Amino acid sequence: MIKGVLKKNKFVYRQLCRCYDIYLFHTGRLKFKKAMRGRIREIKKAPRKILLCGVPNHTNLGDQAQVFCELKWFRQNYPGHEVFCFCSADLMKYHGALIKMLKKSLKKADLVFMQSGYNTTDIYLSEEQMHRAAVVNFKKNKIVFMPQTVFFHDEREQDISARTYAKHKHIIFLARDSLSCDKAKAMFPQHRVELYPDIVTTLIGGMQFDAERSGILLCVRNDKESIFDQQQIKGMMSRLEKYGDVDLTDTSADVPVDELAENREKYILSAVRRFARYQVTVTDRYHGLIFSLVAGTPVVVLPTSDHKLSSGVDWFSGISEFKPYVRYCGDIEEVGQLVGDVLKADLDHQLPDTFNRYYGKLKPLVEGDAK
Repeated sequence: MIKGVLKKNKFVYRQLCRCYDIYLFHTGRLKFKKAMRGRIREIKKAPRKILLCGVPNHTNLGDQAQVFCELKWFRQNYPGHEVFCFCSADLMKYHGALIKMLKKSLKKADLVFMQSGYNTTDIYLSEEQMHRAAVVNFKKNKIVFMPQTVFFHDEREQDISARTYAKHKHIIFLARDSLSCDKAKAMFPQHRVELYPDIVTTLIGGMQFDAERSGILLCVRNDKESIFDQQQIKGMMSRLEKYGDVDLTDTSADVPVDELAENREKYILSAVRRFARYQVTVTDRYHGLIFSLVAGTPVVVLPTSDHKLSSGVDWFSGISEFKPYVRYCGDIEEVGQLVGDVLKADLDHQLPDTFNRYYGKLKPLVEGDAK
């Protein structure tokens, strides 16, 4: 009844709704900060610490594999440091309340790492907004961006990032393809920018699979990076069936994200073992490409809406051992022919651990002087 009366006076009703929204925001922020205080106390107690910002809160196995490899690298290179992981959603919630709390908890010697991936972009702007907030708030700490794909549609967003990063004095930025590296050097001329492979490549050459191989695995995405609709995918499957049985998959795990985060190694190895059961993979997934090579399975790489994969394959095209295993398909009509060529090749399904040498050099880079 009261609500009905108030609605007759639209101005008063709108003001009351606005006040109620403000009340909900502030009470929610207080509850969130209270929930985070336990973690903040843990961080303050740790004598030496690493923050890993932007870890995935979804079940894409490629992104989770990056976290798995990053945590492994931290254990090997900074065994005396405690590592604290935060997703971007938590870091940015309530106007970055958690980032501001973390800012007060860090010492100058503590390190901040940004999760690897397709994150320095306006396609997934929330991730880049987290980057900017971290750069602004963690000014006294060295920030290391693990290998990034860099791509902006909107020059205004690109300029905002360039100006924001320019205000920090200790950034090391790793780009995971040559085009991203060139873009990052142009955007961040005052910072150290290095070309580095995706950290999941460190798994290549570290496993052996003896299972019998049969058929073709089509691993395709269903999001804004895909350039294929369902009809095109069905047509591609039809063309491939003349070369063998075709199974369709993606790189997402059908489990709750908390379960996946607690058992990353189990689910990543399960995915790689699946890739190892096939004679060839066809994929437009960046980590579909890498998982295939971890499994020793040759792969035909499809284009996406940007340079991520077309440039990503360059890591392998210049290495003789990888050339027979990686073929780029710029035209979907040619996918069958490329798969046929792969099936004719005599391969031993064993690849070298070429990419570990990059990560053997990363700690000296992190601890060296910024540009």
